[in-house]
Amino acid sequence: LNHPNILAVHDIGSCGAGPYIVSELLDGSTLRERLDGKPLPLKAALRYTVDLAKGLAAAHEHGVIHCDVKPENLFVTNEGRLKILDFGLAKLTGARFVPAPQAQSQETRALRRSTWNSLSSPSQFGNISRRRCRPNESRRANGCLRPMLRC
Repeated sequence: LNHPNILAVHDIGSCGAGPYIVSELLDGSTLRERLDGKPLPLKAALRYTVDLAKGLAAAHEHGVIHCDVKPENLFVTNEGRLKILDFGLAKLTGARFVPAPQAQSQETRALRRSTWNSLSSPSQFGNISRRRCRPNESRRANGCLRPMLRC
């Protein structure tokens, strides 16, 4: 995956000392460290939410579902850009997203409505930490955004 909101991995391999991953070097802190038990300022929460949504959308377009989105796996650079880390529990769907044409079917409109409802209704989130990743329900990942950022 190559996207500004996803940690770049340059190499994966194994040597005498064991397996290794070479990734980009980031300066900043995890979202958990930034939260420090307090809510984020609204502007920062909105900026991080947009970055997270863009990164997840890019992964989903390539058939990758993260499955472990939490503040510990989100890194905020010193420049203020959010990066998604740790795709260790990710699922591969094998399908690539194909954008719909401008004319939308009833099914597309229904999917968009249900996605919006999952973003705006805390009662639909359930306990996110216990939710199982289902690659065929990647739209549910969006439900993590609001409670995780605590805005």
